[in-house]
Amino acid sequence: MYKQFINFSGYSFDLEKFNGDWGEFRKFLAVYDLDGAEMLLDFGALDGSVPKDVVGAVHFPSFMGWYRLWTDKDFTVPAEIDRSMVKYFYGGEDREELISNFTACIADNAKLAPAYGVFHAGYMEAEHTFMKKMPIPDNAVLDATAEFLNTCAGNFAGGEMPFPIAVENLWWSGLTFLDPAATSRFMNRLEFENFFFLLDTGHLMNAGGVTFSESDGIDFVLDTLSRLSADAVEKIRAVHLHFSASGEYQKTMKAPENFNELGFNDQSAAIMAHLKKFDEHRPFSLPECKKILDFVKPDYVTHEFMGTRDELEAAVTKQLRALK
Repeated sequence: MYKQFINFSGYSFDLEKFNGDWGEFRKFLAVYDLDGAEMLLDFGALDGSVPKDVVGAVHFPSFMGWYRLWTDKDFTVPAEIDRSMVKYFYGGEDREELISNFTACIADNAKLAPAYGVFHAGYMEAEHTFMKKMPIPDNAVLDATAEFLNTCAGNFAGGEMPFPIAVENLWWSGLTFLDPAATSRFMNRLEFENFFFLLDTGHLMNAGGVTFSESDGIDFVLDTLSRLSADAVEKIRAVHLHFSASGEYQKTMKAPENFNELGFNDQSAAIMAHLKKFDEHRPFSLPECKKILDFVKPDYVTHEFMGTRDELEAAVTKQLRALK
């Protein structure tokens, strides 16, 4: 079988759902027979506020604009972005700072002895958010991702990451799992051994754009996985389990009027509202969802949901019932 995690974070808004009490969060894990949290943590040094015993795995910050920084020597981070937020959108001010920040993040997270650390192998700028076709080829982003991760791995003993890097699929340019050849090419370009793939089922449904129901989504995921090479499927050791039936929304989605003229904060608010509709994070209710896990045979499954504590508990209950 597999270990089961729940997505959580080191930010106060998540712990507030449990009255600011890690003991109460531990009871929640025990009630649902979960093995821990896949913990989203800050770039900053750990301050001891997150108990090591509740951490099953970690999720790195998602600096989605990093590709621009990595490939364009003439690129300058826009001045309107608050400097304290630059590393969360680009990873740093320049290529060297990007490497330094992420290497330090890996070293810091290693103190928690996680089973793995999730890395988003994708690229997205604000102006790409509402596009139905991404402007940068997947292979270009994946080649840069491999170069970046190889460089960071080289900063550790023996050129190996201190814990496995779980490379997650998205629907933006990069790893989508829609192109079997691109997936295999990327896998073969990683020069360190300590990595595997993390399948996000909802993200895969989003990438296809043809999911209008839970049943549609299950069928699409299974069909897409069947087209991957046996080596790639074997490399999928973790799953973010949820579904997203946003096919209808994708047909009609469009950017707010004058989106490109909006300030950074207003753009960010519009993007967040859009993502809630695009990437739904709904719990499976059909027992057929087990076919996905039977196909990839993961070591880890994270039930990945959003919302209040009541919404979280309802979603976990529904999905665990489907799996049983």
